[in-house]
Amino acid sequence: MKFKLFITITVMAITVVVSGCKTSINASQSITDYDFSVVNNLSEPSLQSVKAINTIRYNIKVPHSPELEKHSWLSKVRLVAETNLIGSELRKIADNKSGKYPFDEEILSMRTFNKILPYTHVLIAVVENGVNQPAFRYYGHGNVFGFDEKYFHPASLVKPATIIGALIKMKSYGFSSHSIVRFLDEEGYYGDKLLYLIRPVIMHSCNLSYNRLVRLAGFDFINEKVLTSRHGLDNYEIVHKYGSKIKNIKESPYMIFGMDEPVVRFRPKEGTYKPSCKLNCASYFELMEVMRRIHLHKELPSEERFNVHDGDIEVMVNYMGLTRKYIKKAPSEVFGEETEVYNNVGRVPGIMAADNSFIVGKKSRRKVFIIVKVPFFESIPRESYITSDWINYIAEVSLKKVLNITQKQGPPIQHDFAPGIQVELFSDQDKTGLKAVISGKNGSFDLVRVWIDRQFVGIFNGSGKISAELGSVKSGTHVITFKGYLKDKPTFFITRMIRPIAE
Repeated sequence: MKFKLFITITVMAITVVVSGCKTSINASQSITDYDFSVVNNLSEPSLQSVKAINTIRYNIKVPHSPELEKHSWLSKVRLVAETNLIGSELRKIADNKSGKYPFDEEILSMRTFNKILPYTHVLIAVVENGVNQPAFRYYGHGNVFGFDEKYFHPASLVKPATIIGALIKMKSYGFSSHSIVRFLDEEGYYGDKLLYLIRPVIMHSCNLSYNRLVRLAGFDFINEKVLTSRHGLDNYEIVHKYGSKIKNIKESPYMIFGMDEPVVRFRPKEGTYKPSCKLNCASYFELMEVMRRIHLHKELPSEERFNVHDGDIEVMVNYMGLTRKYIKKAPSEVFGEETEVYNNVGRVPGIMAADNSFIVGKKSRRKVFIIVKVPFFESIPRESYITSDWINYIAEVSLKKVLNITQKQGPPIQHDFAPGIQVELFSDQDKTGLKAVISGKNGSFDLVRVWIDRQFVGIFNGSGKISAELGSVKSGTHVITFKGYLKDKPTFFITRMIRPIAE
């Protein structure tokens, strides 16, 4: 049965007397403008019919799959992300021919800026305090949650994911980055710590080490077990080699993990995974998501972390602090303090350059993730030299706009934290509206704020149980956010996906 939510709900005028005070809903007023927790808490006999109508009306329970929720992180972020702010700021600079440029006018004219802008992509995730874990506000410019394989190649931006794949594989057999791995491939014999394959990939973007890491993890393992929707990586695929004499990354050679007994031996294996992309592919969000799970490893819920040793994450983070930076001066200028920048860059000469960074204020400990991609243009003199400066400039403009917002719109997003809290959703018989029933122990909350996608629905009051009419929802996929409070202190955070269900 397809779940259809989807015309505006209005009600005729209802007048209710509560302790001598008159409360009414006008015929033209949306149900979402009225707090029905008042009606639900009434006990006067004369009002039972009103309460009964509200109870009977929503009798179709909306199915809920906890497993599906775990695989919906990308969809949830996309639905709550702000996608106009950065673009409007960049266009304003172009239209007004204003703003400081990082280069002299002779080299970079306004015409060049207008040429670059349509092919520029920016994604920012501002980290803020959430409920028992970090929360995030995402701001994007361009198609940052999808990708067009014809026009975007992630280049070396995929390399951190290959390291994670190898580390997960090693840990599953009781090893770490400090363990010895041995194998023979087209490039020769390798018999040393895994650490010495990781370091050149991060520090020097070494293609040979990248290829070997994919083979070590296993072509099938990395694509089927690591790059999955469970990690917010719905479209991410690693399918081809970069440089070197290795003929492909589908075939893993005979390998030995460990030096002293016991060791683990692996027979040669050819991967059978059937990729949907011809080349490596990922959205900007997915590239950032790998960085988010690396750099906030200890702060995220345990079930949301990559299954690698804490010490191996620290190794990656330390190396990323030493890499070359395209985003150089912008972080300190925008933060107003010295910053730490941990990053990964990607570049396809003549096509594009990008920087995927995690920025931390040294004193404030303020945290922001940002990825910026700009195109190369043959008409731009000294393109290799100035492209990194363009990335830094666009990062500065974008960060200033996002971090100086005085009134935040839309909900934050985080992984669920809801000890003892249950949310049930119901539709009415006509499938035109939606009600949420939020329940928990008395004293677990006294107020709940609710959003549908980025739209604020309302504030609902009650202790232990609240019935909240959410009004109509347009046809399609949506995320509903519930944030609970007790005496103004956040106590729980829950998101629920709503999808049409086949009839």
